[in-house]
Amino acid sequence: MDFGSLIEALEKEVKLDNPRLSTGSIKKADLLFQLKLELDSSHQDNAKHFQSLESILLYLSSQPAPSPLRRLLKSTLKSFLSKSKPTKPQTILTELIKLTHSLKHSLPCKLTLIDVIGFIYTQFSSKLLSPPNDEFLESCKKVFKSSDFPGKKITLKSLNSVLRSKPSNLSQSSSEYLKFYLKSASVTET
Repeated sequence: MDFGSLIEALEKEVKLDNPRLSTGSIKKADLLFQLKLELDSSHQDNAKHFQSLESILLYLSSQPAPSPLRRLLKSTLKSFLSKSKPTKPQTILTELIKLTHSLKHSLPCKLTLIDVIGFIYTQFSSKLLSPPNDEFLESCKKVFKSSDFPGKKITLKSLNSVLRSKPSNLSQSSSEYLKFYLKSASVTET
C-alpha cells in the first residue's frame, strides 16, 4: 500500500472503531506500524497527506489505548514530527493539552494523552517554546490521585519528562507540582 492508501485505511478503521472489539486495536496497530515504516523509509514528498495523518494521530492520542498501541503511536508520532516543519511539535503539543482539558471524566483517555505529552517533551524539548501550563499539571495531579499503579506510573513518567525538559521556564506555581511529583515518586517507589 502507498502512503495515501495507508492513511485512508487508518481513517476508515478509526471511524469504524468499536471499543468492545480488540481486533480494532490490532488493525490500528498494524496500520500505524506500516505508516511508521513508510515515514521512516520514504524519500518522496508525502506532505500532502500530513494534515490527515496529523488529525488521525491527534484522535488516537485522545483515545484509550493499551500500552503496546501507545508505544507504537508515540514512535509513529516521532517519525511524523521528524519529517514535519520545526514548529509542528509545539503545535501538536498545544492541541494535545487542549484535548486534555476537554476530556473531563475519561481517565483512560487522559492517561493516553498524558503519556503522549510526556513523550513529546522527552523527544522534542529543544523545539518547544513554552512550558506546560498549570492546567496540564493540575490534570496530571488529578489523574495520579484517581489512578491505579500503571496510571500513576504513566503520570509520574510524564511529569518527569516535562520537568526535565525545561525546568527554568516553569512558572512559579509549578514549583508546587514539582514538590507533588517528588513526594509522589518517593511514595510510589516504596
